[in-house]
Amino acid sequence: MLKKENIKAICSIDTFDNSLKLCKQDNIIKVQINDMGEYGVKVTGLVKGNFGFYHTSKLTLNPNYRNIIEGYDCNCYEIETIKGPCRHCMALALALAEDSDENFDFKLKPRENKNSVSNVINNNVNQNVNSDIRPEINPQMHQDIHVEIPGVSAGATAGGENLYNTRNIENRYVENIKNVENISGTANNYADNAPAGTALIQDGVKASGELTDNPADIYVNFPGDVHSGEVNAAAGVTNETVSEEENKPEEEKLPPRGMEIVFGNEKVKASDDEEEESKPLVWYPNDTTKVFHTNTGIIGTMGTGKTQFTKSLITQLYRQQKNNFNGNPLGILIFDYKGDYNNTKKDFVEATNAKVLKLHRLPFNPLSIFETKEYKPLLPVHTANTFKDTLARAFRLGPKQQTVLYTCMMQAYEKMGIFPNEPETWQRSAPTFEMVYDIYDKNESVVKNDSLAAVMQKINAFQLFEPKPYSTASLFDILDGVVVIDLSGYDPDLQSLIVAITLDQFYSQMHAAGSSATDGTLRQLTKFILVDEADNFMKEEFPSLKKIMKEGREFGVGTILSTQFLDHFVAGEDNYSKYILTWIVHNVADLKKNDVEFVFKTKANSEETNAIYQNIKGLDRFNSAVKIGNESVRYIKEKPFFELVKEN
Repeated sequence: MLKKENIKAICSIDTFDNSLKLCKQDNIIKVQINDMGEYGVKVTGLVKGNFGFYHTSKLTLNPNYRNIIEGYDCNCYEIETIKGPCRHCMALALALAEDSDENFDFKLKPRENKNSVSNVINNNVNQNVNSDIRPEINPQMHQDIHVEIPGVSAGATAGGENLYNTRNIENRYVENIKNVENISGTANNYADNAPAGTALIQDGVKASGELTDNPADIYVNFPGDVHSGEVNAAAGVTNETVSEEENKPEEEKLPPRGMEIVFGNEKVKASDDEEEESKPLVWYPNDTTKVFHTNTGIIGTMGTGKTQFTKSLITQLYRQQKNNFNGNPLGILIFDYKGDYNNTKKDFVEATNAKVLKLHRLPFNPLSIFETKEYKPLLPVHTANTFKDTLARAFRLGPKQQTVLYTCMMQAYEKMGIFPNEPETWQRSAPTFEMVYDIYDKNESVVKNDSLAAVMQKINAFQLFEPKPYSTASLFDILDGVVVIDLSGYDPDLQSLIVAITLDQFYSQMHAAGSSATDGTLRQLTKFILVDEADNFMKEEFPSLKKIMKEGREFGVGTILSTQFLDHFVAGEDNYSKYILTWIVHNVADLKKNDVEFVFKTKANSEETNAIYQNIKGLDRFNSAVKIGNESVRYIKEKPFFELVKEN
């Protein structure tokens, strides 16, 4: 039973009552709990509001007293108007209270508005803190601002390379004040009365150097539109050290390359007189001068180390998210045909904190309507038609069967109050496949002894998709971190169907999300797709994968296709290999010289072609030939996953 007595919080009665309603209506779609040991517990929940919008709410529980909620954050519009936790954070807390039967207590200070510090930790001054609390700071801050605070730890510097994307606050050194992570050293706190857009450094010392017991006395003020060299500082703060990087000679400035992924080590020598040295071969997926786009092909006969390399690549991408442009988190979607990434592989799941989805009640809805930034008329018609085409291609449905299926889908939309000519209705909850099947099954005029009947009955019997419309979320919302769709052990037609539907969803939502951010030669990455044993899908010639590979760069999306042979990339009229710029080639049993010429851009029957051909045929396990963009071939001893895990 949900009871008000289960939880105490600073919020209005209306907020509490609305939160209670959200819980009782089963609007907590998914809950993920990450135990961070001595640093507490992070609880993330997807909460559905009254108007069909989804919100990601995050709670941070005290490491010693798990019934004390010390931090909260939500991407909800209510942040501007609510003091204390919004109804979505409250709903998540109530769900926890119901599940644990404990009296939860919010140890929080109210947030004043969207630009004020929204996450607060109350700790004693001498307590060490390490937390994933992320305060809201005015997003207009300029990058590369250094400010010095006299008297705080003998002139320790607060500020750093990027004030928009905070990582690693250590000994009061702030690299960035947007997303605060990994706070260590003397406890930090935020002022009771600090104005909007302020950050507080607490060490029992005022910025002026005077001792104080009042945390509100110590804060650094970054006004709304700070420019380099124009820091309007609080008491005692100077701007004498602002942007020291600007004073360096141009040739000494080293702009960040972003994420750095180590493929392995290659042996190189500076001249013929020197011995070979082993140096890391690093892949820079954010740097467009190094990698124009991140589509990657991994080839290797069974037993050559292909899967170990792929796992290492995914794990490094996951761990390197903090170095992504603006610290943008990555969503990594894995289609696992063989079971190499599922729950039986605990080392990989633990290393990447992966969420593994079985082909049962998948939490995304293929009939959901996603509006793009550019208005598209009759969007429900396009959505139904795409789903119909996917089923038709997967199960070879005829024209009449396709018409029946399409008609059932449009009737399901109407039952949910969604009409193609009324865009204002498109935001309503979309029908699920179960509703479509129910309409089909009850239609006595439809013959039910054909291939369409077999398809409908099979999908319904396996319950591939979540039947409750209010318990589904968008695919891009679900893609938070590493998500594995475990296809192993299922019929090939169901495998192909799920991959095709998911990629259709991915493609439409990629466009809806819009272009990724750029800064000069750096591009922000948003999502990656790994198709393991990709020949299983490429031979089906579904269009979405090719479209994602062709267009994904604009949206910060990359693909990784792993298979045993190069000719798997050519399927019918589709040649997926022409959309790939990064190749990792292991020993291949049936390697052909024209394969070498295609991948490594060598001349036909040249000495270079013959040399690369012979080298690849002689590669040992965990060794590969690498081609990145227009660079020459390089041979490496790889960093396999099991070595990567041991190092960390």
